[in-house]
Amino acid sequence: MYCQQCGEEAVGDVKFCAQCGAALNLPAPEKTASSGKTEGVRSGKMSGGLSRQQAVFFWGMVVFVALLAYHKMGKSGPSASPTVDLSKLAASVGAISKPADSFKTDDAAIETNGNLLVAMNKINSMPPEAVWQSATKTSATKLKKNLYSSIGKAWKLSGTLSQVQEAPPNLSHKGHWSEVLIIESNPNAPLDFTTISFFYNGDTTSLNVGDEIVVAGFLAGTYTTMNMMGGVVQGMSIVGNSFRVAK
Repeated sequence: MYCQQCGEEAVGDVKFCAQCGAALNLPAPEKTASSGKTEGVRSGKMSGGLSRQQAVFFWGMVVFVALLAYHKMGKSGPSASPTVDLSKLAASVGAISKPADSFKTDDAAIETNGNLLVAMNKINSMPPEAVWQSATKTSATKLKKNLYSSIGKAWKLSGTLSQVQEAPPNLSHKGHWSEVLIIESNPNAPLDFTTISFFYNGDTTSLNVGDEIVVAGFLAGTYTTMNMMGGVVQGMSIVGNSFRVAK
């Protein structure tokens, strides 16, 4: 190095210039991994190669997207969630010339198993109170785990009412049927929810979006549709004539 005062070259590890006696500014020793500081930390880089600013931005975007999805589901709510394509379902069910006498338990898809019409016939032969009393309280999550053995049995499911739509004429089998879409949320994971398509024979004018509702009916099977994020989801299809709204 050279003296900043007179320009004389300093040889060896000396603290003062041999020419003019000025103090020399020696460079500070570079910290190494043994001193507890790594090269990555000194340069402001994380171990994965991202700078601190990049890492903060990345995780900030992850949190933002999660909050945006949660806000969308909570605001437009369950109403923004997937429902059954009734026109497509009506076409497939309409192709069934003669409803079966019993539930088909080896095919869960309501578009092909014919269970929707079987359940409608069964519901029409039972008073609402009898359906309510015979139904066992459970959750859609539990039904998914034991799907095939649960088809054709009476269940009570609960959730938040999302929307109500009138069923097409060829689905209104011996009565005035409507589809009531219900969202069963997971309290431990707000973004995790299951849709329940409740086919109800009766008056739905008392129902309002956002109502907490318990429905009773027979599990006809499942349906698949697209959710608001573009993914394929599986919902549960219940056919009944009895419900209760939480006050």
